Amino acid sequence: MAQESSDSREHHDVFVVPAEHRAAVLEGLDQAKRGEFASDEEMAALWKRYGFSS
Repeated sequence: MAQESSDSREHHDVFVVPAEHRAAVLEGLDQAKRGEFASDEEMAALWKRYGFSS
């Protein structure tokens, strides 16, 4: 019997979005479909705000 390699195994874990986050997730997906993304400047400000540097 052939042994299955670890590369051919698939993981089928499912993440269920909590109901209280669903609207925000759907809005984010809609924004992405419309091509609405944060600018590099907005992302740099966010990283700086939370103590990360690029």
